[in-house]
Amino acid sequence: MSGAGSDSGVAGRLVFSRTPAGNPVAECELAAGDTGLLSELARQAACHGAVLLWVHCAADLSKAGFAAR
Repeated sequence: MSGAGSDSGVAGRLVFSRTPAGNPVAECELAAGDTGLLSELARQAACHGAVLLWVHCAADLSKAGFAAR
């Protein structure tokens, strides 16, 4: 796993790895008060080649298209 680098403060929150199936994934922990960053996190994840974005957050992110797992 590796950090995203310094191209964005938001990108620095992401950790990149692969799922057991081999898909590139970006993952981060997000405070409930930081849900406004979701769009930028998704953009940065995609820019770095991730096809999945896993966000660990206590807030309900279903309105942003995320499903609890």
